[in-house]
Amino acid sequence: MADGQFEKIRKSQDGSGIKLNITGQDKHIPAVERLFCTVKERVRAIANELPFKTYPHCIIIEMVYNIMFWINCFPHKDGVHDKLSPRTMVTSTCIDHNKHCKLESGSYIQVHV
Repeated sequence: MADGQFEKIRKSQDGSGIKLNITGQDKHIPAVERLFCTVKERVRAIANELPFKTYPHCIIIEMVYNIMFWINCFPHKDGVHDKLSPRTMVTSTCIDHNKHCKLESGSYIQVHV
């Protein structure tokens, strides 16, 4: 799939100071490729902690959501801001230890409606 589809938003970004860098088809960006590897490694780590041999598709999706949540909760050393996390810059919210850090990955939880 070519990234030319994002060329349509270039005009709307011109006055905002955002530099839109579109790569060609079959081109790779090392930073993005490294992020993909990091996410895959962390999904494997979570999957290996859990006592199951196979996982439903929705569980794998939730693992990726969880990983991206935590990656975006902390400022990146090469990021656009040295103190604010990507999550804070986009959503204007910070993580709450009492809400987000209660349970360990793989904890047994029984819920009912």
